[in-house]
Amino acid sequence: MTEYDSFQNGSSALVMDEVPAEPEIDMTPHAGFDATRGVFITSRGDEIELTGKPINKLMLERIVNENKPKIPRKEVLLLGKHKEMQANANDPDYLALVEEWNAELKITILRYLIVVGVKGQPPQEFIDTQRQIFPQSNDTDMKYFWVGSMLADEDIESFSETILGSGTATTKGVESAANFSA
Repeated sequence: MTEYDSFQNGSSALVMDEVPAEPEIDMTPHAGFDATRGVFITSRGDEIELTGKPINKLMLERIVNENKPKIPRKEVLLLGKHKEMQANANDPDYLALVEEWNAELKITILRYLIVVGVKGQPPQEFIDTQRQIFPQSNDTDMKYFWVGSMLADEDIESFSETILGSGTATTKGVESAANFSA
């Protein structure tokens, strides 16, 4: 018996009169920005409401330049007789400081983005739990911990980019402006 024979004898599961079932559509939320509601949806499905306030580029510049390690200088001898101080960017101590500064910089920028770009405050239950571990933390720390608890590692970059770009026009904002001027 061939495959064709089994199909003709009706033993095949596929019947030509039947309409194949619609494939199931994945309706689970995925990380990204929902401009109509002004929320960032994490890969876990949590929603973080954004303020839509523009991020001040001058503040970001200040954050970047604050506490930036200075390149050490070393004395060099030119032509065997003149001494001059030159930058020594390859100094191992300096390179270690720069690496530490870069790690702190990323956290500081993310903290700033959260403070300016995210609406709301953490629930009291979250604050009470975190205070047991971080008793010296202030409200800004708690907001950072709260938003951080909702973000998966793979969400952080797109979340940051979303906040940086959320000061631009959104669907909701454009509609609101159109209704206001009408």
